[in-house]
Amino acid sequence: MEKITELNHLEVISFTNVDKEDYEGTYGGNPTQIKTGETKQFPRFLAQHFTKQLINKILLRDTQNHGDGLARKKLEDQILGELGVLTSDLPPQAVPVEPPKEAFEGKPVESSGESVLINELKCEDCGQEFRAKIGLISHRRKHIV
Repeated sequence: MEKITELNHLEVISFTNVDKEDYEGTYGGNPTQIKTGETKQFPRFLAQHFTKQLINKILLRDTQNHGDGLARKKLEDQILGELGVLTSDLPPQAVPVEPPKEAFEGKPVESSGESVLINELKCEDCGQEFRAKIGLISHRRKHIV
């Protein structure tokens, strides 16, 4: 199966139940019923999840060997179809995307081969420097009398 990446995680792919029995796939505790021969569209991650479950069910029942790579690939090719688009009449919704995070406090960055701290963290009492805020917070406890 194709690896799920940032570029393809929103793609929809068709899933066909090639088994001789109805298939009930489960994801996150939610069952999805797919009748024999029926094809439905799912997000890539869900189609791949259901494909693994269905292949295991078929191979364990028919051959008692669900680790047979050749048989798994053959079934996968039958189950997973082409990439598709959502068939819903609803307009697509915007997915919020966070802007890239700027360098944050205490994160080492590389410049000319040296590790340099952004906004060095120093103890106000003794001047000791820290790479992470949690280290400074832990250190300050030593100064409490």
